[in-house]
Amino acid sequence: MIKNIFFDLDGTLVNTVGDLTVATNTMRKHFGLNPVSEDVLANIIGKGYPTTVRKVLALDFDDKDYIESIADEGVKIVSQTYKTLNSANSKVYPNVFKH
Repeated sequence: MIKNIFFDLDGTLVNTVGDLTVATNTMRKHFGLNPVSEDVLANIIGKGYPTTVRKVLALDFDDKDYIESIADEGVKIVSQTYKTLNSANSKVYPNVFKH
C-alpha cells in the first residue's frame, strides 16, 4: 500500500523561473544591480539558491571574495522573497495534467 507520494514541483512540474526571477531581481536591486531577464536566469538556476546567487552576482562582480562576503545575505533575500511570492509568477508546465 502506498502511503505517500512526493513531487518535485519546483522546475519539474511547475515552471518557477518567473518567481525566481522576481526574487533574484529583488536581491540584485538591494545590491544596486540591474535586473536580469528570465532567459538569463533560466540558464543559471538548478543547483540551489547558494549557487544561483553566486553565479548571478558573478555577472557583475569579478572579486570572488566580495561575492562570498555578500552571498549569504543574497541567499536570504532571494529565499524570503520567493516564499512571499508563493507561486504568483509560476505556471504548471503544459500537459502536466493530461495523464
